[in-house]
Amino acid sequence: MALEAPDKLIIGSINFGGLIPNETYSSVDSYNGTYMSFICDFTIIPQQGAFPDSNLNLNLYNANDIEVGMKFALPSSKIYDVIGVTGITDTTATIELRDTNLREYINSNNDPPQ
Repeated sequence: MALEAPDKLIIGSINFGGLIPNETYSSVDSYNGTYMSFICDFTIIPQQGAFPDSNLNLNLYNANDIEVGMKFALPSSKIYDVIGVTGITDTTATIELRDTNLREYINSNNDPPQ
């Protein structure tokens, strides 16, 4: 199995109390009403860029580098898609995350029985 390294590694955390459910899944099945997207206030830790060799990389990655289409991975190994970014400073951002196709919910203990 091949592993893929991200082009940019930006470390951040969701601020306590800074998560608002934004969108629910709408369907006639048992997943109807399940939260699908969330608006989150993040604190971002700026990171110096690096190469796997001795070449100098002067890039500094911070909240200004977060873009729609990126992925956000939690320590629990759940991965969410970034679908919106607003309120950006170097160390903070409001980011909208989506559980696309409910892949994280369906693979969790919260999944309703079929």
